[in-house]
Amino acid sequence: MITEILSALLIGVLAALPPGPVLMLVIQKTLNHGRWSGFFTGLGAMVIDTLYAAIGFYALGFVRDFIDSHTALILLAGGAVVTLIGVWMTFRRVPAVYEGDIRTSHKAKAGYAGQAMVCALSNPGALALILGYLAFFGLDVNSAECPVWALLPCIAAGEATYWFCLTGFVHRFWHLKPRSLGRMNRISGIVIGVVGLGLMIKGLTMILA
Repeated sequence: MITEILSALLIGVLAALPPGPVLMLVIQKTLNHGRWSGFFTGLGAMVIDTLYAAIGFYALGFVRDFIDSHTALILLAGGAVVTLIGVWMTFRRVPAVYEGDIRTSHKAKAGYAGQAMVCALSNPGALALILGYLAFFGLDVNSAECPVWALLPCIAAGEATYWFCLTGFVHRFWHLKPRSLGRMNRISGIVIGVVGLGLMIKGLTMILA
């Protein structure tokens, strides 16, 4: 049982590791608004990854068939939203002075988490990644000694720990001047926008094929 709990914690960490729009969002929010804003952004992705893990435990067959049947639409719609987020980040005015967490409301932090959730949902491959981790570590609802209701919080805790450490590192050691911060925002926005366009193109290609 201890081994399964440790495996679930590791799955949470591994789920957050691949670079992508979520990572860029977390770094950008941390640099602009402070550690806790970046951390809450990461928690948005954590919610989706935990949901994917729950799906992997309970409804693997149904969800896999649904995603296979609607992959093109998921890519097209998700890519459009991700592209809009990237455009907004690219052209958003950067504050002349670092805002910090004190001036960032809880509503704004919830919005950052929502952006990360959209980015995570737009990537059907994330579900396949979670399923692969569950299979690799042998965590199955029928064979696991530890109940699923206890494993899911461990997966969430593993990913939350990763985001907590990453945002702490960025906040502590990565300081940028306003001009550099603006450049970082634009680069992040462009990268996220390009990823979104790529998702849209892939989805449109699948629809037209």
